[in-house]
Amino acid sequence: MHRLDHPVAPEKAVTLAEAGTEWHVMIEEPGHVTVVRSFNSEADAISYAEGQKIRLRPDNVTRI
Repeated sequence: MHRLDHPVAPEKAVTLAEAGTEWHVMIEEPGHVTVVRSFNSEADAISYAEGQKIRLRPDNVTRI
Protein backbone atom coordinates (compact mmCIF):
# COMPACT_ATOMS: atom_id res chain seq x y z
CA MET A 1 0.00 0.00 0.00
CA HIS A 2 1.32 3.42 -0.94
CA ARG A 3 0.14 6.76 0.34
CA LEU A 4 0.37 9.59 -2.14
CA ASP A 5 1.54 13.07 -1.22
CA HIS A 6 -1.94 14.53 -1.74
CA PRO A 7 -3.09 15.65 1.71
CA VAL A 8 -6.81 15.04 1.22
CA ALA A 9 -8.84 13.67 -1.67
CA PRO A 10 -11.38 16.14 -3.10
CA GLU A 11 -14.07 13.51 -3.83
CA LYS A 12 -14.80 9.78 -3.67
CA ALA A 13 -13.12 7.89 -6.48
CA VAL A 14 -11.81 4.43 -7.31
CA THR A 15 -9.30 4.18 -10.16
CA LEU A 16 -7.87 0.98 -11.67
CA ALA A 17 -4.70 1.21 -13.77
CA GLU A 18 -2.37 -1.23 -15.51
CA ALA A 19 1.34 -0.42 -15.40
CA GLY A 20 3.51 -3.03 -17.08
CA THR A 21 2.91 -6.30 -15.28
CA GLU A 22 1.24 -4.71 -12.25
CA TRP A 23 -2.24 -3.41 -11.54
CA HIS A 24 -2.85 -0.45 -9.24
CA VAL A 25 -6.03 0.63 -7.48
CA MET A 26 -6.17 4.22 -6.22
CA ILE A 27 -8.73 4.99 -3.52
CA GLU A 28 -9.70 8.64 -2.95
CA GLU A 29 -11.99 9.56 -0.08
CA PRO A 30 -12.67 13.07 1.28
CA GLY A 31 -10.99 13.59 4.63
CA HIS A 32 -8.46 10.80 4.01
CA VAL A 33 -5.07 10.51 2.36
CA THR A 34 -5.19 8.95 -1.12
CA VAL A 35 -4.07 5.30 -1.03
CA VAL A 36 -2.75 3.11 -3.86
CA ARG A 37 -2.75 -0.71 -3.61
CA SER A 38 -0.71 -2.73 -6.10
CA PHE A 39 -1.52 -6.21 -7.38
CA ASN A 40 0.19 -8.75 -9.66
CA SER A 41 -3.17 -10.14 -10.78
CA GLU A 42 -5.77 -8.20 -12.78
CA ALA A 43 -8.54 -10.27 -11.18
CA ASP A 44 -7.35 -9.39 -7.66
CA ALA A 45 -7.14 -5.69 -8.54
CA ILE A 46 -10.65 -5.70 -10.03
CA SER A 47 -12.03 -7.53 -7.00
CA TYR A 48 -10.45 -5.01 -4.60
CA ALA A 49 -11.66 -2.06 -6.71
CA GLU A 50 -15.21 -3.41 -6.79
CA GLY A 51 -15.16 -3.90 -3.01
CA GLN A 52 -14.05 -0.30 -2.53
CA LYS A 53 -16.78 0.83 -4.92
CA ILE A 54 -19.37 -0.85 -2.70
CA ARG A 55 -17.85 0.77 0.42
CA LEU A 56 -17.45 4.28 -0.99
CA ARG A 57 -20.34 4.37 -3.46
CA PRO A 58 -18.68 6.59 -6.09
CA ASP A 59 -20.43 6.89 -9.43
CA ASN A 60 -18.12 4.33 -11.06
CA VAL A 61 -14.71 2.68 -11.12
CA THR A 62 -12.45 4.48 -13.59
CA ARG A 63 -10.12 2.24 -15.55
CA ILE A 64 -7.08 3.88 -17.13
